[in-house]
Amino acid sequence: MAEEEESPLRATIELCEEPTMHKVHVTYTLYNTSDKPVSVLRRGGPLRPIANAFAVLDAAGEEVPYNGKVRRLPPQSDDDWLDIAPGGHLASTREISQGYKLQPCCSYTVRPPNSHRVRESSSDPEGTWRAVACDPLV
Repeated sequence: MAEEEESPLRATIELCEEPTMHKVHVTYTLYNTSDKPVSVLRRGGPLRPIANAFAVLDAAGEEVPYNGKVRRLPPQSDDDWLDIAPGGHLASTREISQGYKLQPCCSYTVRPPNSHRVRESSSDPEGTWRAVACDPLV
């Protein structure tokens, strides 16, 4: 069995509270831990402008359904790729409380996706799925 190449990506997720507004914002940061530039596909992940890229679980471990906006995306283009320099990162903050109908005074776990489509050279127009290590936000 061939040994899988280590992913160049690592991620963190943080809570950004606005207690007076009763809104929940999370910041997702994706790091390029390699010594080569990589590009990640913006669509289908937490770097895109809507929040449904996360799995939100209630205290019982049940998934909270996403009830927010869903958009139909145009065909993929080169503009959908975001470049991350070696040792660099990209960050995105999303408000998730309305799309997931989170209730005040309840506990939730937020899990980002465990993989991203990555392009390590422009000669690979589709990219490949690569694992992303990230602890959930509890």
